[in-house]
Amino acid sequence: LGWLPGYKAIHCLRRPSRLFTKQHTIYCLDMHCRLQIPETKADPLPFLLNKFPTHKLRF
Repeated sequence: LGWLPGYKAIHCLRRPSRLFTKQHTIYCLDMHCRLQIPETKADPLPFLLNKFPTHKLRF
């Protein structure tokens, strides 16, 4: 996976003619739909991670 350290170019299992890049992964695995994130967000992973609380909740 190209966006991770130690990148080795690999091909997508669903579409062997395409490299398994970050953008192709988002499209191929239909991440926007699975994560219920608007398609206007180009990269759904940081959008999702930024929704987590930044500090501990008090009870």
